[in-house]
Amino acid sequence: MKLCVYLAQAKVKWRLSIDYHQLPEKVKAKGGKTYRALMIDGEEFEFSGGFTDLHTRSYADILEGGGFGVDETGQAVGLVGEIRNG
Repeated sequence: MKLCVYLAQAKVKWRLSIDYHQLPEKVKAKGGKTYRALMIDGEEFEFSGGFTDLHTRSYADILEGGGFGVDETGQAVGLVGEIRNG
C-alpha cells in the first residue's frame, strides 16, 4: 500500500507491505525481516532495529504512571486520519 500526505512543511510518502520479497536486498542479506527508514533531503535514515519490545516497554511505562497525554494522542489520531483519507 502506498500513501502520500502533504503536511505544513513536508510531503510524506508511506509504503506499507507484509511481502518479504519487497524488502531491500541489503536487509534480506543480513537475515532481516523488517525495514523502517526515513528519506530526508535525499539522505536515508534507517531505524529498523530496536522495535522488538517497544509495545512491552510502552505498556510498562503506562503502568508506572507515564505514557502519553491527551494532546499527544489527539495529534497522533489526527495524523492517522489524514494518512488514511489522504
